[in-house]
Amino acid sequence: MSAQVTSGASGAQAGAPQAASSASALSRRAHTRVNRKHARASRSRAPPGVNGSSSSSGGSVQCNATPNSQIFGPELESSQIANTAQSLGPARYAAMAAAVAAGAFAGSAATAAAWTVMGDRDDPDSMRAPDAVRGVAAAVGAGAASYGAYYAEMERRKLAPIALHRYLQGLADAAGEGGFDPAMIDTDAVAAVAKDFATGNVAEDFPDDVQRLYYGYLNHIVPMSRGGEPLDGGEATKLREFLDRIGLADEEAARVHIAYGKTAYRQRMEIGGGARQTAEQAEERDSALRTFQKIVYLSDSIFGAAKAAYLVPWKRELGLTSSQVEVAKRDTAVSSLRTLLDAALAPVPLPADAPETTPEGKEWDLGMEVPGTAAAWSAVRQQQVASRVPEDVARDLFAEYMNKGLVARAKLAENLMKDRRLKRSANDTATSAHCGATAIKDMLTYCKGLESWASSTEEGAVPEGMSVPTLKSHPSFSSETKTKPLEELYQFMLAESLLMEKKFTDSMESDLADLASLFGLDEETIASITEKQLTVSYKDVLRGQVADGTLDAADSKAQVLAAICSELRFDPNKAAEVHKEIYRTRLSSDLSEKKFLSDADKEDLKRLRILLCVPQNVVDEANMDFCGRIFRDSCQIALRAKVESGMVEEKANVEKVQSQLNLSDKMAYDIFTGAAKQQLMAFVKDIRSKRNMAEFVQALKKLILYSQNVVEPLAQMIRGDTSEEDEKAAEAEAEKAAEAAAAQLKIQTGAEAKEGEEKKEGEEGEEKEEDDEEAKKKEEQANELKEVLAEAMKADAKEAALAEKKKQPLVNVSDQLDFQEKVQLFSTYMQYCTEGEQMDLAFGTKIRLASDPAEFERLEKLGYLLGIGKNEQGMLGGAMSTERFKSAIKKEMGISGRLPDEKKSTLYEYAEQWSISKEDADKMIEEALSAKVADELKTQMSSGDLTLDQVRAMKKEKDLDVNTVLDIGTRDRMFLKHVETSFTEAPANFDAEDLLKTIPEELGLDVSKASKLVKKLADDRKRPTLIQAVSMLRQNKKAETMQAAYNLVACHLSEAGDAVAWPNTSEIEDLYVGFAKEATPASTEAMASVLGIEGSRLAELDGLVSSGGGYAFEEDLAGAGSGGEGPKKALF
Repeated sequence: MSAQVTSGASGAQAGAPQAASSASALSRRAHTRVNRKHARASRSRAPPGVNGSSSSSGGSVQCNATPNSQIFGPELESSQIANTAQSLGPARYAAMAAAVAAGAFAGSAATAAAWTVMGDRDDPDSMRAPDAVRGVAAAVGAGAASYGAYYAEMERRKLAPIALHRYLQGLADAAGEGGFDPAMIDTDAVAAVAKDFATGNVAEDFPDDVQRLYYGYLNHIVPMSRGGEPLDGGEATKLREFLDRIGLADEEAARVHIAYGKTAYRQRMEIGGGARQTAEQAEERDSALRTFQKIVYLSDSIFGAAKAAYLVPWKRELGLTSSQVEVAKRDTAVSSLRTLLDAALAPVPLPADAPETTPEGKEWDLGMEVPGTAAAWSAVRQQQVASRVPEDVARDLFAEYMNKGLVARAKLAENLMKDRRLKRSANDTATSAHCGATAIKDMLTYCKGLESWASSTEEGAVPEGMSVPTLKSHPSFSSETKTKPLEELYQFMLAESLLMEKKFTDSMESDLADLASLFGLDEETIASITEKQLTVSYKDVLRGQVADGTLDAADSKAQVLAAICSELRFDPNKAAEVHKEIYRTRLSSDLSEKKFLSDADKEDLKRLRILLCVPQNVVDEANMDFCGRIFRDSCQIALRAKVESGMVEEKANVEKVQSQLNLSDKMAYDIFTGAAKQQLMAFVKDIRSKRNMAEFVQALKKLILYSQNVVEPLAQMIRGDTSEEDEKAAEAEAEKAAEAAAAQLKIQTGAEAKEGEEKKEGEEGEEKEEDDEEAKKKEEQANELKEVLAEAMKADAKEAALAEKKKQPLVNVSDQLDFQEKVQLFSTYMQYCTEGEQMDLAFGTKIRLASDPAEFERLEKLGYLLGIGKNEQGMLGGAMSTERFKSAIKKEMGISGRLPDEKKSTLYEYAEQWSISKEDADKMIEEALSAKVADELKTQMSSGDLTLDQVRAMKKEKDLDVNTVLDIGTRDRMFLKHVETSFTEAPANFDAEDLLKTIPEELGLDVSKASKLVKKLADDRKRPTLIQAVSMLRQNKKAETMQAAYNLVACHLSEAGDAVAWPNTSEIEDLYVGFAKEATPASTEAMASVLGIEGSRLAELDGLVSSGGGYAFEEDLAGAGSGGEGPKKALF
């Protein structure tokens, strides 16, 4: 055994050492108990060398990358006793134990001998050692022997971790350049080491020393000097296997992780940061941080996330937050998996038909990709699972590298597509596909391989939620630029496919759908690109059909065009738009330089129209747009001619231009009409700017002359002979007039017949039925008469319509002006025609010249030019004459508001001159007089001077229409005021009928409502009026008493109600007697009724009045006036 331990590497390579013989069973059990106690004590201490302190043997481990010869650090030192004990071998070690026992026996014998010497020789008993002494001596000797053996055994057992170190180091040395792998460790060999040194488990009995070995291996796997380098993915597996094979518990290994992590974290803090640090310091600091992150990540991978959170509490040990720990784990996991993926990258293959170099002679930037096969990605997936990279991290990184490969292929396809050396014309009949299209197809194949793996249903084959990403969100294609590479690639693929297949196939549609899905294109974008490219492809195919004569030779051009649309799946309506564009482009090209169409040009356009089946309306629209622009220019030049030019040359030029263009007479006339109206409106604009009558009229005359001498000759020349059209239009007008007249005649004859029937029914003795034949004959005669009348009316209407049509200009500005402005222009010129031109003379005097009859002809032309027909002109003339006559009436009336007979005669002369009938003149005169009276009444009303009596007097004198002159509110107020006056200042001859009926009728009020109002007011005032009368009677005021009595009679007559009760009968009788002496019998009767005096008493009082007796107002007044004793009442 000694040879095996001391030889080191040779013994490790040969295999595990054989266990030596042991001591007795009793000593082994004692040694085992001591060993367990030592192990428990060693667990309570920090692992020697891990936290920077030396072990009992003085060894230490450095945090540096180590070659194979230094993976587990320097060998531990052992004591001389242990080395000596180990060097004896099993036989010698047993002999040494026997010698120790013999020494103990010899010690016991020596004790007995000493006791004999010290005893009395004469006394044998005194020379014999006592049994107790001999026992003690034997025990002391045995104890000393046992302790010596135990101490030697303990020192020898300390060689177990040293032997394990030599065994592991030997494996590392033997691995050489291939590198040490924990799989090389033989668990039997490790167990043999433990057995050889009488230990149950080296890692359990000597955890500090085994932690030192694991620390060294951990430093070898994750060296701080290369902290910036990512993990290769197998570290966690190797460390886990190492722990399992040497038997180190997770709790002990976790302490190593904490110590190593603290060292890395402390090293980062010691380096420091800030702006003053050098690049080397920054690199060291980052390396230390990455090393720490690796330890955090590996702890989770080795122990499991749940267990690691308990065994390796980074938050408690280093004061980190949960987010910092998670970031450390994620960053390391990403770095580790990225390393695996980078290792799987391969260059994107260049299509076989692509040139080897770029146009600049450089190699293509092919980019890198993970091969798009299930095997390649499954291998990466297995490594990811083995390295315990989280699923969400793996899913994101897999998507990133998939995207990377797709982007590399898309970039290659884009570069090949843009290579000008690979451009080919639309007529290229090469059967080989464009290498750019080949690259796109390869990209689709690559994408399908990725989808095949990502959509695997096998459990654990792919991360949950794995899918192939689209390219739309990639920064290379998502920037807002004018060019959109993905859309260009899609269109390029569509174009190349159509060029190869010559039609739109199902397989092409499937590939394009996959490509759109990969590019992330929406439906609207796809439809736009497809329509755009199909339009281009349709034009290419159409161009080829025309060039090789296929379309010309076809019997049905429409069938050929429909077949092309069907093969390309192109919308026929879009095809029609293409035909329209082609025709317009050709026409525009022919006219762009020479401004006219030759006969050859016209024939080519006709052929093109037939080949493309272009509708006539499209041709007309194109001719109007392009030919019309040229013709409009020539018309505008001609319309600039002077009024007196004669228009001979201008007409010839316009006619020449028209003949050189594809314009019909109607199209040419419509174009000219637009230009002419624009020119006429320029004259109207000039008219609007005039500020006095003379300039205004002169501008209107220029407009009329320009229309007559410039516009009309050109319009007639361009329009051509329109007599037939005019004839038809006149006949249509005549038909309408005849139908209207016939309808009117039918109404009249129907009315006459009805009147005859009524008269016939009223006559007695006349026969009610006539002879049938006679009735039939009369009906036939009536129908013949109607037909003759209808034909005559139709002929007259036709003739009138033709005559009016000839007077009307061909071009007018009716549509350009609103009705109000047309009326203003026409009325202004009519005023000039009727009043004549005004001339200024010397000394500020002015005279008005007589009107020229020719001006009325111009007025008629102006009306037609403004779009005002004959009937409308008549209406406007009548309206203007009416306004002028009304103005003349006001002028003749003056301030007085009266029209004597001589002034009326003057007005009748004006009416005759302005074609106003006498009836209409009288009506307008009466209206003017009424208006004058109304103004006077309104003035009086505003000043408060107008009374009801004045209104009634005017009504009788001037036949005043109160309803017209005074509004209803004014009449109501006037009536109420009169009612109040009637009940407070009633006359002696008060007429209730006048108040209740006559006056409301004269004021145009509702008699019923007015009567109710009067009665209510009278009823309300009867008792207050009686009180007032009695009061005046008591004061002996005759006049006031009589007025109050008359007011009381007026209220009673208006209301016709019951009598008013009064408690003092004598006062009532005195009031009656006094009133009866003064009033009329009718008033006296009304007073008796209101006071309730009747029967014999009334007769008695009337007799008293007749005899002159009774109460006398005169006596009262005399007495009051002389200061006498006051009124005296008569005694009855």
